[in-house]
Amino acid sequence: MYKTIKQDCVTNFTEKKSRFISYISHVTSETQAVDFLKKIKDKHWDATHHVYAYVLKNNQIQRYSDDGEPRATAGIPVLNILLKSEIYDVIVVVVRYFGGTLLGAGGLVRAYSNSCKLALEKSEIVFVHLCQKFLITFDYNLYSQIQTLLLNYHNKILNKIYNNNVCLEIAVRDSSFDKLSEELLNLCSGNIIIKKLEKLEMALS
Repeated sequence: MYKTIKQDCVTNFTEKKSRFISYISHVTSETQAVDFLKKIKDKHWDATHHVYAYVLKNNQIQRYSDDGEPRATAGIPVLNILLKSEIYDVIVVVVRYFGGTLLGAGGLVRAYSNSCKLALEKSEIVFVHLCQKFLITFDYNLYSQIQTLLLNYHNKILNKIYNNNVCLEIAVRDSSFDKLSEELLNLCSGNIIIKKLEKLEMALS
């Protein structure tokens, strides 16, 4: 289990006439991170700096850039806030429009750290679990009972198919799958087909 953000957010503040705009986004690969960074650079082509940091869960990848700011005053502070918060699969890009007043090394560290903190505070944090995806097929007359049972588990219904029977594609925490399967079989007196599919990492309700 690990934490990430649910959706993109934007925050901004001004420090001694310099404007700092922070963008945060959920990414799961370096390609997605680079694409997001390019989008922000294109949008703010006239900005003085485009500082960024990202952390990916897979392979424990960490990247950052000061983008012209004095060494270790921009990208590293943003990265450190992400690491301290234990947030993964996320990129933060801080756009700076220089206001004419130098902030000094300490001032820059505080400004970029604050930019990242503001972005995280605005974001909705979700927990990602190792989940088991599976397919169940059953008669319509069992639908309401199965829905009630599913309320006892953290799960997500990924797909619904209504034909002669009801087919639900569901993801549930991997640690709960065996117990849920047993309860489904008992509830339906065996009149249900449970097909185990692949495992995946995802946020659940």
